[in-house]
Amino acid sequence: MAENVKLRRLERQLSRDPLSPVGAVTNEALHAATLMVGRLLASLRQAAFDRPLTTLFLSCEAGYLVARLGRRRAVPARGANSFTMGEARRRIEKNGFHGVRDLAKDNDGIWRGRAQKGDNTVNVWLDYRGNVGESRYKGQQ
Repeated sequence: MAENVKLRRLERQLSRDPLSPVGAVTNEALHAATLMVGRLLASLRQAAFDRPLTTLFLSCEAGYLVARLGRRRAVPARGANSFTMGEARRRIEKNGFHGVRDLAKDNDGIWRGRAQKGDNTVNVWLDYRGNVGESRYKGQQ
C-alpha cells in the first residue's frame, strides 16, 4: 500500500512539472515500483509454472510492461525414463490418443511411437517427466 501512495505522489509531482528534478521522491517511487514489478513477475512466473506447456511472455508496448501467458511448443525433456512400455502406452492413451503402436524408447530416454487422434495418425512421445506430445505423421497428407 505504501508503494501505491509513493507512486501517486510521484505521478502528481510529474504532472505538475514533468521537466523538474523530482529528488528523493523519485528514488522512493522507483524503489516501490521495482518491488511491485518484482512481486508481479514472481506471481506471473508461478502462474506459468503451474500450467504445463505454458510460458510467460513479457514485452514493452507503448511504455507499458505487458505480460502474457501463452502456449509453448511441446518439446520432450531428455532424461532417464523409468516408465515401462505399458505405462507409456497408458499415459499416452490417457491424453486423448488411441491405437498407440510402434512404441520404442530412444537414446534420449523418450518413448516415441504412433497413435490416432481423431482421424489423424500422429507421432507421439512421452518424456521422463510424464509429458505427452504429438506431431503430425510425415506419411499423412
